[in-house]
Amino acid sequence: MLLESLTPEQEAHIEVVKNYWLSKLFTNGVKEIKKDVLEEKIVWMYQLCGYGAPKIVYSESPEDAQRIAREATGEEGYHEFSSYGNVSDYGWVSFYDYFTQIGVINDENFNKYRELIDSNVYDMIQFDEMCIVVPLPSFISRDNSLKLHNED
Repeated sequence: MLLESLTPEQEAHIEVVKNYWLSKLFTNGVKEIKKDVLEEKIVWMYQLCGYGAPKIVYSESPEDAQRIAREATGEEGYHEFSSYGNVSDYGWVSFYDYFTQIGVINDENFNKYRELIDSNVYDMIQFDEMCIVVPLPSFISRDNSLKLHNED
């Protein structure tokens, strides 16, 4: 379906989708990981990339994920976080989520990926046979102009 313009309802829905994705990150409080969905989608993502189902390990924070990665690999130093399947995908996922919601697109793989991102995952460290999951933070501090900031 090709759109040349949006209806007033479709234009109003832009704010709904935008606010949904922004609130996932910027609303303080514990955001439980939707483990059933997340684990199913991680297995799907690994299989899509040609790997078998990984062992999924949950961490408490990015720092904890690094500790787990060092223990699992026996390698000191910093282990790279994922370049996909994390909070940095909110922008483009929200864009395509909007067009999915108004009926312009409906892609099975995107829908599965959106569920993975929407499961309250913050980041992951991905190895061939193990995936370390970091949950969304329970507290984000911002200043009056909404920039990340905390003097404490």
